[in-house]
Amino acid sequence: MEKVVAGYLFLAVSIWLFWRSINYLRLVRTIEDTPSTNIASTPQGMVEVKGKTLPLESQVLMVPRKNIPCVWYRHVQTYEYEDDEFSDPETKESHERFYIKDHTGKCAVDPIRADIHPKKSFEEYQDGFRHEISWIGVDESVYVLGWMQTLHPEQKTDDLITVRDGKEHRYGQLKDKLDRITNPPHNWLPFIISTHFEHQLVGRYRSLFISWFIGGIIVFASGGTLIIK
Repeated sequence: MEKVVAGYLFLAVSIWLFWRSINYLRLVRTIEDTPSTNIASTPQGMVEVKGKTLPLESQVLMVPRKNIPCVWYRHVQTYEYEDDEFSDPETKESHERFYIKDHTGKCAVDPIRADIHPKKSFEEYQDGFRHEISWIGVDESVYVLGWMQTLHPEQKTDDLITVRDGKEHRYGQLKDKLDRITNPPHNWLPFIISTHFEHQLVGRYRSLFISWFIGGIIVFASGGTLIIK
């Protein structure tokens, strides 16, 4: 009886593994099927753009513990105890808007809830703390796949961005038209910001699809064996 119960648990886990693998395959298809466009000619909805990063005119972020300009960063801090155990990680991530520009123009990028893949990172140990920091620099080449939305000042739209933990960040009343790329309104659509090349992203997600799918097959076969026996 216990083997049968374990077998069904294995089958349930395999379903979850297959579901994860399908999500990665969907990401690959979305990246490959979404055409890359110039910023000046991007339509409303899902877009793929490439360009160089620019900070907000009124605000330049600095990389923690590095003190160099950036447009986004993530700082993960953990404490290492004497018995080689670590505390729960404390993560600080910037959510400020930045711009991306190409030879046709520029648009805003609001990185809230984006799946971000930065090239630049470093680790540092000090006073028992481990600091893992990654960031996207100023004037760095970037790939963005997300939802283009144009806001117009005549709509009297307050340029509001809702951030994590229920907090809100307001950029004020719009004075000019604003083109911005944000998290898509549908959960199944991706929002990706990467300083890696597009083919590197595709290769990474395809490898994850294969790994999770093979894992699902192995777990499914193991569960079936337990049930049959």
